[in-house]
Amino acid sequence: MRALRCAGRDARGVLRPTAAGVLLFGTTLGLRRHFPMMRVDYIRVPGRQWVEDPSTRFETLELRAPLVRLVTRALAAILDDLPKAFSLPADGVQRRDVPRIPARVLREAVVNAVMHRSYRVHGPVRLIRYSNRLEIRNPGYSLVAEERWGEPGSVSRNPHIAAVLHELNYAETKGSGIRVMRALMREAGLTPPTFESDRQKNLFVATFLFHHFLGPEDWTWLRSLAVEDLTDEEARALVYMRETFSLDNAAYRDLNQVDALNASQHLRRLRDHGLFEQRGRGSATFYIPTPRFIATLDEPVLEAPALSGKPVALSGNLPP
Repeated sequence: MRALRCAGRDARGVLRPTAAGVLLFGTTLGLRRHFPMMRVDYIRVPGRQWVEDPSTRFETLELRAPLVRLVTRALAAILDDLPKAFSLPADGVQRRDVPRIPARVLREAVVNAVMHRSYRVHGPVRLIRYSNRLEIRNPGYSLVAEERWGEPGSVSRNPHIAAVLHELNYAETKGSGIRVMRALMREAGLTPPTFESDRQKNLFVATFLFHHFLGPEDWTWLRSLAVEDLTDEEARALVYMRETFSLDNAAYRDLNQVDALNASQHLRRLRDHGLFEQRGRGSATFYIPTPRFIATLDEPVLEAPALSGKPVALSGNLPP
């Protein structure tokens, strides 16, 4: 414990646990006493939008445990509830149900959330499961500049916690998490994940769609929009907007691996076609669907913050 900086001697020479020691290995009583809001909330929301309606009841599971157990408990809660896909291995004769999002992607996302969160903020990590996506929200903006996400190298807010999770083979400490998640989602034929770091709100959000991208049904819907010379990048943005009702420059770059200038040009083109409505200015610019866009959807859209204010999925108010 001393070598891992999870325990140390005080001024009187008494060996005591450090904050990292309590978080990683502490008893339930110790965690309640010193870190009462250190938990993971798994929230199941019906539909695709967060509805600010006090009469709406959500299914919530509060997970409390030292971090060495909390990661596996949170991952199990997601996997038990996640939609499954049918798989028949080439060398097998029995079907196998696999989670719609690869398990390794989920593990990387959960570990990143508890390892890099700010423990100075009195609030839980939130795993919000909508009907079409999973959002992971943790207190604490990214200490790595956005343009360096996915590159080698890591800057840790909690180095002692990161070191222990690395020793337990939960996490790498080489800054490979985002790159691995993007690669595995693409290999599975899924929408690349999007990430947003909000320094002002001290918040980091990772979004994972369950949607297999650009299948026949998607192209049928895209043709109904009657947009000429639609690029693959713009098609991805339109499908993403259909699923989340919000999009900004950072999310467009995550989806298509393009630079900020190209992302801005494509977003403005979709705005000029009457599909996206622009809100905000400068770096705070984001887009929401127009009535013309909404009219093409099969299911009704509730009046929610995603349609009347900051987008829920990427940079909206933190759900309570």
